[in-house]
Amino acid sequence: MDSESALLSGFEPYVASVEDLATAALRSSSISRSEQIDFDLLDGQAAVRLRDTTALDTRRSRGAFFSSTRLRSFALAEEPSSGGSCIATLDPAVGAGDLLIEVARRMPVSHDLVQTLQQWGLLLHGRDLEPEFVRLTKARLVMLAVSRGATENGDVSTDLGQFFPQIRVGDGLELLDSGWVGGHVVMNPPFTYHLADEGTSWTSGRTNLAATFLAAFCQNARPGTKLTAILPDVIRTGSRYARLRSLACEQIHISSVEPFGRFDDWADVDVFVLRGMARAPQPNTSEVKWWPGRPGRTLGDRFDVHVGPVVPHRDIEYGPKHPYLDARSVPLGGEFDSSDADLGGFQRRLFRPPFVLVRRTSRPGDKSRGVGTVVVGSQDVLVENHLIVLKPKDGLIHTCRRAAELLGSRYAKAWLDERIRCRHLTVRALRELRWFDS
Repeated sequence: MDSESALLSGFEPYVASVEDLATAALRSSSISRSEQIDFDLLDGQAAVRLRDTTALDTRRSRGAFFSSTRLRSFALAEEPSSGGSCIATLDPAVGAGDLLIEVARRMPVSHDLVQTLQQWGLLLHGRDLEPEFVRLTKARLVMLAVSRGATENGDVSTDLGQFFPQIRVGDGLELLDSGWVGGHVVMNPPFTYHLADEGTSWTSGRTNLAATFLAAFCQNARPGTKLTAILPDVIRTGSRYARLRSLACEQIHISSVEPFGRFDDWADVDVFVLRGMARAPQPNTSEVKWWPGRPGRTLGDRFDVHVGPVVPHRDIEYGPKHPYLDARSVPLGGEFDSSDADLGGFQRRLFRPPFVLVRRTSRPGDKSRGVGTVVVGSQDVLVENHLIVLKPKDGLIHTCRRAAELLGSRYAKAWLDERIRCRHLTVRALRELRWFDS
């Protein structure tokens, strides 16, 4: 066993145990569902076993987080009911097979187990880099067929490899790039980060891998191919992914953009579901509502909004000293006199009070989310990049105090939680917050 495979070695015995159940089902001429099926096997058991046997760092590095029954049901809620789903479906990052299991719940089933598996095998496609995940997906699909009533079986080979030939070990991103031919792509791709290929049109540098999967679909899917994608909320709302959202609007007829909330109780990231259908490229008319928008004057009409420019672990102090404001030294809410701050010598843009500071890092539901601190004083100050600066266009402290009042309101918290569910507030989100008289 090489070092790469060894990282999932603790999970392998569980995979083998599920394969044993599936092999036993194939070996039996008549199967009792009540005796053969532990329904947790199809409803979260794989995720529990992976958490119990595989270190969090390993799961993060591999993007190995399986979608819950609630999430996959939410994602595929608009699909036809049982018996109506008969199109080729690909999951390019199949994991434990949760999304394909949800698709297969809607596919025709007969009393004959082998016949059912052969019919499903013509339609279900998947790729994953982890052999254990591919093996587990196939075994779980066998057990799903049994749970749905495919309980009769003839004298056949018990080799699981004969079934689901289109679910394989491989790079699903490469398959998307090649222009996979089929009817529906379902995906919960890894949320890990990688370096975008040089020359990528919609981004550069460190990029969420899920965004790269979405872009591959946009750029290569044939018109008429459906998409159901579970994606991190940063793609829906983050400024970094604005060009990707524009690309999606050009290449996909988007039917819905639906926030879900937190991925699950163990993965602290919010997600949304994107549904649509590939089409011939069309100009982006910006009709898709990625987040709530309301007419009227906004905070951005009253304030210039900037991210603090000082990156303390990167910038070197070598210049004149000025009061330096960071997230640790500035109180949350109220007013703060910048003359009480420690001094710093960073060569970065200076801000003259009065202005309002808002912490960038926050999570949806936090009581402190978006709370503003009014900064007063007579000296130019430096501001750390974990803070957002709201500089009033009229230069008045009264305007700053009104903004702090707005930011502390229940309305602002509810709106920000709806507008952006990732853990960093953005300049654009704050600019769009409606002012009092709007």
